[in-house]
Amino acid sequence: MPNIRQIKTCSRCRLLKLRCDRIKLACERCVLAEVSCSFLHEQSPQPVAKADHLTIRNPTRSSSEQSSPSDESAPSSDIVTAQQILKTVKRRNRAHLSCTRCHRLKVRCDKKLPCSRCRSSGWGQQCTYTHRVESDPSASDAGQDALCAAAHEDPKHIYTSWHTRRRGATHWKTLVSRIEASARNIGHEFVHGHHLTVLHADCHLDIALPCNFPFNSPGATKYSSLDKVYSLIHSHGEDCKSFVDGYLALYQPVHPIIDPALFADEISCFWEDPTQVDVSWLSSYLMVLALGSFTVTRDARLIVEFCLAAEACLAKTAFLVRPSMSVMRTLCLIVVVKQLANGTCWSYDASWTLLGMIVRLAVCIGLHKPPTSTPAETNAVTYSEWQSGRILWITIVYLCIQTAAVTGMPTLLSSDDILEGADIQGASLSHVEGVGPWISVSDAFPTICKIIARVNSGTKVPYEEILGYNATIRRLMAAAMDHPECSDPLRAILDIFFRRVLMVLHRCHALLPNAPVLYPICYWASLECSLAILVHHRDLCEHRGDSVHQDILGRLYKLDYFAAALTASLYLLQRDAPLANGFAIPPRQTIRETLETCTEIWGRDKDRSICLRSGYRTLTHILAMLSEMDGMPDHGLPHSSVACM
Repeated sequence: MPNIRQIKTCSRCRLLKLRCDRIKLACERCVLAEVSCSFLHEQSPQPVAKADHLTIRNPTRSSSEQSSPSDESAPSSDIVTAQQILKTVKRRNRAHLSCTRCHRLKVRCDKKLPCSRCRSSGWGQQCTYTHRVESDPSASDAGQDALCAAAHEDPKHIYTSWHTRRRGATHWKTLVSRIEASARNIGHEFVHGHHLTVLHADCHLDIALPCNFPFNSPGATKYSSLDKVYSLIHSHGEDCKSFVDGYLALYQPVHPIIDPALFADEISCFWEDPTQVDVSWLSSYLMVLALGSFTVTRDARLIVEFCLAAEACLAKTAFLVRPSMSVMRTLCLIVVVKQLANGTCWSYDASWTLLGMIVRLAVCIGLHKPPTSTPAETNAVTYSEWQSGRILWITIVYLCIQTAAVTGMPTLLSSDDILEGADIQGASLSHVEGVGPWISVSDAFPTICKIIARVNSGTKVPYEEILGYNATIRRLMAAAMDHPECSDPLRAILDIFFRRVLMVLHRCHALLPNAPVLYPICYWASLECSLAILVHHRDLCEHRGDSVHQDILGRLYKLDYFAAALTASLYLLQRDAPLANGFAIPPRQTIRETLETCTEIWGRDKDRSICLRSGYRTLTHILAMLSEMDGMPDHGLPHSSVACM
């Protein structure tokens, strides 16, 4: 029989782990706390009573009442439990310096990425941290900037904190994994952040607009009054016309979101009497001023102010219940400005989410099909509104497909939704100037949606089916780009769009080791399209700083350029890969020089955000490997960037 230690403290002091003076009938602590004191546990070696049996007297009662025998029958309203007092005890908010797995198993962690325990037990891919760790002194040469980007630079840990949604084969993360495997095959280690401790950095720290823009942005509250909005516009009244002209010259040909003739009349009405215009149209006007001001002034702060004012105006509308054409145009302009002002992957993913809501609102008002003869639905638009907004629906579908190809997510639309109403589309838009090429582009939308769905389905697409899609897409691409109304900027944008789709189509076969023999069309088509996109990258960015402003358009396709550069790099990382087929494909050295030029152009924006900085380091690392493979000098590329990876 074990010896049971006698408990001499009172029940309350023992529960609270306090020193008790053991004075009966009440110890000093219980007297000061004005609570009942119990030594009942002395009579039996049973455990101390539960906390809910301990009573605390109401401190407002007199001492005579507390010492009276009636305490045992005190009303329940005067009693609180000791556990409620314990709940007020504050605990330290200590940082979990260990990785999540070591912290859960309560074992020592060396705080590396991955830590030695996770790496030795096969959990290296899942080793993550939920805190900010101090920088490793041995990695001081990399600098704090490299630490902020470490979470994005390691292909094994790309977006471990938030990038958990299912990505299709169209996403560029697949290309990074393939490059890592190719580098390993030739004896190189392509792991960025190998000597760095991961900092749980968030991309949204580098973006100009808030993450959830246009919903509940903190800075939009200062424009809750329309007088503040009017004051903002009037403070730039002399420049508003140049801002609108800048938007119409640069963005309208490639993203026909607004109706220029109708928009000019509404601007005149606004300057005559601002209080008479609809607040939903005012939000679209502010978005046009935002994009136009960035084109003219390159002032990021001004574009943010216009966007926040537009969000405040949009919040005053019932856009989720009764969306209007002005609301639809505002939301589409927001997608453009998110991808333009924010050069991070967060902005593209947020655009995909926002486009899902835009598609549903467009279907809600019937933009995807002709209106009924009788206005039976209260939310349905009239035929004249549908006619002017049909080009807007084409733009919405284009943005959905382009964003899906970048993010590797579904297209949010089925081919049946796109085909509905297409039979009268040409007739309704025949009188509108500049929309002829877009009608031809819309003919390719159903096929493109099927391609993205098939590629992301997880099943291997047969080679014969790919050849059929390839012939259809190239025929539709030629019809759109050869249209007489297709301008040079629009032709470049459409070429990037169609060739990005072809890269998505051919990638599953083109990057296989035996692709040149078994799948030659996929092999050469993927390389051809990636090089064509890189050429557009170079041509658009050559206009930086001049009056054309086409380098701004290049910002909308940054991740398309990145995917094209990674695809071309995969071809160069194969020593025995055939890279010349007649005169269609340039030799290896020409491809490498193109990559060097595009990497230099990419480096101009490396200080804009973590993602652009990480992309630049990735490309410089690849070029360093290619230089070592080919036995050539590094052409002056910055070795510091490679060292920081």
